Amino acid sequence: MSAVLHTLFDGEALGRRVEEQFDVGAVTQCRLWRSFINDVYRLEASGQVWWLRVHPAGWRSTAQTQAEVEAILAIAAAGGSVAAPNPTRDGGHLFEVAASEGPRNAVLFANAAGAELAFGSDDGVVNAARYGAACARLHNACEGMALSAGRMAWDADFILTRPVQSLLKCVRPGNRADLHRIGARLTEALASPELTRGFCNGDLNTQNIHFAGDKATVFDFDCSATGWRAFELSAFARGVTWRLGVEPEGVIASFYDGYRSERGIAAADIEAQAPMLMIQRLWVGALHLDGADRWGEGMFGQPYVDGLMMWLRQWEGALDSPPAWSRAG
Repeated sequence: MSAVLHTLFDGEALGRRVEEQFDVGAVTQCRLWRSFINDVYRLEASGQVWWLRVHPAGWRSTAQTQAEVEAILAIAAAGGSVAAPNPTRDGGHLFEVAASEGPRNAVLFANAAGAELAFGSDDGVVNAARYGAACARLHNACEGMALSAGRMAWDADFILTRPVQSLLKCVRPGNRADLHRIGARLTEALASPELTRGFCNGDLNTQNIHFAGDKATVFDFDCSATGWRAFELSAFARGVTWRLGVEPEGVIASFYDGYRSERGIAAADIEAQAPMLMIQRLWVGALHLDGADRWGEGMFGQPYVDGLMMWLRQWEGALDSPPAWSRAG
C-alpha cells in the first residue's frame, strides 16, 4: 500500500465535527474552498459564514498554532480589526483531525466581511493607499506585542538562506551562479542593525485584507512572526510586481503613502524595500517549490523556476538604483 501524502476530508463529515467542537449551531454547508498550503473550508451555520483552516500534517506544531491564536486575540483586544478564531466548547481554539499522514490541527475563524481590492484597475492607486493605511493600523495595534516562545521568528536563515538553498536544487545549472550572487547581495542588506523589528502578519501580499466600505479586516496570520517590518512592508510590492509587471510604480508608491498616513516608516526600513522585495519573492518561491509534490508541477515546475530567475535578474538592478518608492526623504 502506498503512503498517503495529504488527505482531503469530506466536507459534510468536517461540518459534523465543527458542530461537536463549536457552539455555532447546525452547520448547513461545509465545502472545500481551497487546498494549497492549508486546506480551507467555507462553512455556513446559523446564518453566518465561517472559515475552517486545517493545517497539513507537520506544517505547524500545536504550540506554534496556539501562539498564532493568542496573537490574533491580543490584536483584537488592542483594537485591531482581524478575523478572530472562534473558541471551542472546552474553551480552547484548536481541535485535532486524524488523518492517515498524521494528526492535523484545525481552527475555525470568523468571516472577514467584504472583498479583496483590485490593483490593476483604474482604482489601483486609490486602493493601494487604502491597503497601506490598513496595514499601518494593524501595526499600530501590534505595537509592543511579543509572541509566545512557541511561535517562530524571522531571521536571515528563515527568510533567505534556506530559500536560496531550496531554489538551488531547482534552477538550471547555468543559473546557479546568478542565484549565489543575488543571495550574497541580499544577505548584506539584512545586516543593518537599524532595521525595525516587531510583530508581523507575515503575508500582507495584496490579498489578505478584506474591505467592506471603510472597514478593513485582516486575516490569515499563518505566517505571522516577530521579524523585520521592512520585510512585511515589501510583501505588497511582491504581490503587484509579480501580477502586474515589473514597474507598477504608482501603485507601490501609493501603498507607502497610505501607510504613512497612519504610521511612520523608519528611513532604514524604506531604504531596504528593494532588497526586501527580492527576499520576499525568493521566500515565497521556495515555499511554492518545496510543496510542489503536493500541489503539482503544473503550476510550479520548471517554467515557474525560470520565470522566478528572470524576475530576480530584472530586479537586481534596483539594488544599485533603487526605485523612488524605496528612498527615504
